[in-house]
Amino acid sequence: MSIDKYKRRLTAILSADVAGYSRLMGEDEAATVSTITKYREIMSDIVEQYRGRIVDSPGDNILAEFISVVDATQCAVSIQKEIQACNRELAPERKMQFRIGINIGDVIEEGDRIYGDGVNIAARLEALADPGGICISKTAFEYIESKLPLGYEYIGEQLVKNIPKPVAAYKVIMDPRIISHGKIEKKVTMPAWSKKSVIVVGISITILLIAVGIWSFYLGGRLTQPASSGKVSIVVLPFTNMSNESEQEHFSDGITEELINALAKVKDFKVTSRTSAFYYKGKDVDLRAVGEKLNVDNVLEGSVRKSGNRLRISAQLINVTDDTHLWSETYDREMKDGFDIQDEISKAVVNSITMELLSIEDNRVIHDYKRRFGVETIVKEGEKIEGGLSAFGANIEIAGTVNGGLEAFGANIIISGKNHGDLRFASANAMLSGKFHDNVKGFSANLTISGEFENDLEVKAARITIEPSAVIKGNLVYSAAIFDRKEGSQIVGEIVQLETKKGKAWIQDKEMDEMGPNYVGGGLFWAISTIAIIIVGLFINYFLPKPTEEIITTLSNSVWKCLGIGLVFLIVMPLCIIISLITAVGIPFGIILAFIYITMIYISRVYVGLWIGRKVLGAFKDSYTARFLWPFITGTIIIGILLIIPAVGWIFRFFSILIGSGALWQVSWNFMRPVKKA
Repeated sequence: MSIDKYKRRLTAILSADVAGYSRLMGEDEAATVSTITKYREIMSDIVEQYRGRIVDSPGDNILAEFISVVDATQCAVSIQKEIQACNRELAPERKMQFRIGINIGDVIEEGDRIYGDGVNIAARLEALADPGGICISKTAFEYIESKLPLGYEYIGEQLVKNIPKPVAAYKVIMDPRIISHGKIEKKVTMPAWSKKSVIVVGISITILLIAVGIWSFYLGGRLTQPASSGKVSIVVLPFTNMSNESEQEHFSDGITEELINALAKVKDFKVTSRTSAFYYKGKDVDLRAVGEKLNVDNVLEGSVRKSGNRLRISAQLINVTDDTHLWSETYDREMKDGFDIQDEISKAVVNSITMELLSIEDNRVIHDYKRRFGVETIVKEGEKIEGGLSAFGANIEIAGTVNGGLEAFGANIIISGKNHGDLRFASANAMLSGKFHDNVKGFSANLTISGEFENDLEVKAARITIEPSAVIKGNLVYSAAIFDRKEGSQIVGEIVQLETKKGKAWIQDKEMDEMGPNYVGGGLFWAISTIAIIIVGLFINYFLPKPTEEIITTLSNSVWKCLGIGLVFLIVMPLCIIISLITAVGIPFGIILAFIYITMIYISRVYVGLWIGRKVLGAFKDSYTARFLWPFITGTIIIGILLIIPAVGWIFRFFSILIGSGALWQVSWNFMRPVKKA
């Protein structure tokens, strides 16, 4: 390129555009064009007043140049104040706010147009400005620092598009700051982004440590166990042989030894040795005296009876400090393999005791499950698995015997064999036609029950079918849209539907401790869930500050519109997910949609919390803590309190999800859809 062909010069560049222009055009094109035409004329007049000229004005953009960067900055401040005054005449959702960027740099002049990095940087600074705000380069700041009665906030070096080096930038605070010795008092001791990072990371770490401390304190048993011991002390007294056969004496001793060994594997138990326990074999003793002698709080004792080919094993757990029964259970088994019965009963008893004394379910030290993964997971008839099984796959078929518990997670599950130990399952289609000796719990879209169940059956499904061959000796607790019980099926225990008053009372009774409602646990759960929302919100605002402001603006402008869009979103998205999941090709897309759906519902509470906090606290200064931190924490706590009030909790939860997801969806849609500028 010839040197003489183009003229270079140093100039101050002002670049401006409309924040949320796509949304305004999408809502009302005619009104938007009318407003921007009026505002463009106002801006042209102000530019001329400050000895500048309009270089170009395509769509919602305006590019102007000035001989002096002081004139450019004064012009920008005058424009923002004039536009702010004009916006008062418009409805909140129709207000038009400009972002302005200012830079001073070398440009190439071609006719009336100018080009170069100086222009590009001004355009990038414009994108960094807040709606209604001004952002200037560090170069421009050094020219005007002591010449204008304005405030400045350093936002650090910013990486911007198509500019190889980071651009140092300042936000212009249009309100006058304190003037001292003829200079502006600068409040720039460290970069704003650095301040924000320290605040976010510091608060997050502090809150996280507090949450972990509270959680550890509570779950560690400090509120329920004596401070003198970190473990629960227990002794297993020799089980009494109540039959006349001497062979059963060895079987009873074997049960006792298996229980001692199994309990010793649980790290939170302090178990008395076999030698000390068997000292009391055959003796009629006072359990309180045993507790004092062995320094234990709990005693496990039991008996073994035989009738023909049937065994009945009874066990009971007693707290010796107040001589109360904590737990008792009876197990009926056929006398086949003595070792298998000892293993099975010991695991079942220890599981129950662990849940009773430690409030821990499904202890993994005892359930050392085998794991099988694959498209098809099959346990053939005659195959026997010891120690429990975790099965994962598209199709799971269990025709053999599983001892020690079973977990099954798959699209289609068929269990026709014998299962000793608790069963947990989740599937689209499930058929339970085997024999189940312990509790069964799970959920499925379509569930068919035709087997024999010795204990409780707790299931949730869209459709439950109970075949004539089904025998349920325990309670049937269920939740289903369609419940089809065929004639001939036997249910010995209670039938409890969770949606009924009886079901709700059953849930309350199940969740109630012996000491009454668990207010401490509920309070801690509330505190930790609120803290989790606060941490998520801090990081969302840190990484996505501009979308956050747009979402809050959308909420403030039209709550009812957000409510309507949120309702449509809440209905349409699940339908799209279901349609995708029922087709093999669409399963990955359905999973992605489900993830987006759940994420949007969860983070919508962040934005609603910030919106409510700003409504409650009223006017705020233009700083991170006043604009985001305190309003967000205040709003989140208010939401948390409202959600635990029985009368309004679910109504407010539904309302907040609707308006939050509605606003979030509007901003996301405006960002994603292509819109041609006028």
